[in-house]
Amino acid sequence: MQRKISFILLFPALLLCHQSLPAYSKSDFDKIVEFSTSLKNLEQSEFLENGKLLLLNGTVSNLQFLDKKRDSFKVMVEMVAGEWIGLEEVRSYHCFVLFAGEEFFSVFPNRKPKNPSSEMIFLNDRILLLAKASPSTEEMREQGIWLLEGLHVRHLQ
Repeated sequence: MQRKISFILLFPALLLCHQSLPAYSKSDFDKIVEFSTSLKNLEQSEFLENGKLLLLNGTVSNLQFLDKKRDSFKVMVEMVAGEWIGLEEVRSYHCFVLFAGEEFFSVFPNRKPKNPSSEMIFLNDRILLLAKASPSTEEMREQGIWLLEGLHVRHLQ
């Protein structure tokens, strides 16, 4: 009985909170995130010119720890994706993503612990990330090297 009363009192408060949350439409997201770009078509994408964020998935093929200190942590992640061309050829696509900041220290541990958490990312893990173009991308893209600045990342199961 007490649970019913608590729920009845809590329900109107939840409705009020829900109505105060902003609603985002598909067009709102399309203005800031480039959903149609993948590693395969990264070089044809206009994300450099339009300033949009990229949502990409792939496999971690290399981790290079540039600064291992918590307060100035930096790791360069090489991400790769590929596709079969017929039955005998595989084409691969890759980019480099720099994750900098204390918030990534626990996501990319230098050594794999005995009991890693599900948020930790290691070599050969499949990931989903949100990134933006790095200022050096325009100079490097002529050489086919894509460098992005990682904003968020998560491990895909």
